[in-house]
Amino acid sequence: MPGLLILGLASAAHAQNPPSPARQDARPATVTVGAPWVWTLYADGEPVVLAQEIPDTPQLKTTLECEPRSGQVRLSLYDAADLGNGPVILRSGPHTATGEMQTVRLRLSTSLPADHPVFMAFVNNGEMKFSREEQVKTVSVGPQHLPLLRRFARACAG
Repeated sequence: MPGLLILGLASAAHAQNPPSPARQDARPATVTVGAPWVWTLYADGEPVVLAQEIPDTPQLKTTLECEPRSGQVRLSLYDAADLGNGPVILRSGPHTATGEMQTVRLRLSTSLPADHPVFMAFVNNGEMKFSREEQVKTVSVGPQHLPLLRRFARACAG
């Protein structure tokens, strides 16, 4: 059904732990977001992960994950508990999608096709908003960081 999002738990491997030191040794691409948060792309294994994180800590703000060439993307927000459970609207550029939101341990996870217009707009403009009633959470990837997001999207494309 077009515009339908499937929301659920983030993958256990990455929701509970940041990428392992072994994966970090593979020299992931990292771009500074603003001290001390960075965007890091882990594209050398499965799943492919783009994480907004504080390096060498378990602190995550946002993760995008996919199995290579699966055509499906999981996006998790780690600071979204105030959105609560219920319907959510995702918006990027002129595109919107609706789904049912669940929060678990301060994390909201959503899954959508890599070729969904909302995700494609996010890859182009670097901004996606999650909204429910008066609450809005925004994931922003600045213009200087878009190459990492685009590499992630190419790796996920089916």
